[in-house]
Amino acid sequence: GMGDDICNPVHLYAAALHWAVMTITSIGYGDVVPTRLEEYLLCVLCMLTGAAVWAYIIGAGCSLLCNVNPVKLQAEDRLDSVNKMSASMLMSSSLRVRLRLFIRAAVAFERHSRFRLLSHQFSPVLRGDLARVTLRTGSVFYFA
Repeated sequence: GMGDDICNPVHLYAAALHWAVMTITSIGYGDVVPTRLEEYLLCVLCMLTGAAVWAYIIGAGCSLLCNVNPVKLQAEDRLDSVNKMSASMLMSSSLRVRLRLFIRAAVAFERHSRFRLLSHQFSPVLRGDLARVTLRTGSVFYFA
């Protein structure tokens, strides 16, 4: 039990808070338990800090995974919007297919445009090498 007065409501609420935070954070009850008011409060603070750090790490990891490919994410959002619009307007399936194909082509065009803008930052020689790789051609005799 508590080393402090268990009849004191502050001590009782500290013990209850400790139990609740330990349960919510799923840390577990363990063999070593606090016995004094200060220990209970320090344990609650440590558990909440640990839980916040863990939540931040998990959230940051999920955010990284979700935003790995922003173009794909934007395309999926567009496709979701088209699907919702076409369902609410009772469009024919052929129109739905054409809309989806257009979105996919627009995404491919956007990706290509981004690569082109990026390639303008390179030297002319590097742009030529990049063009040969992306176009899968050999060297052009008048560029060699």
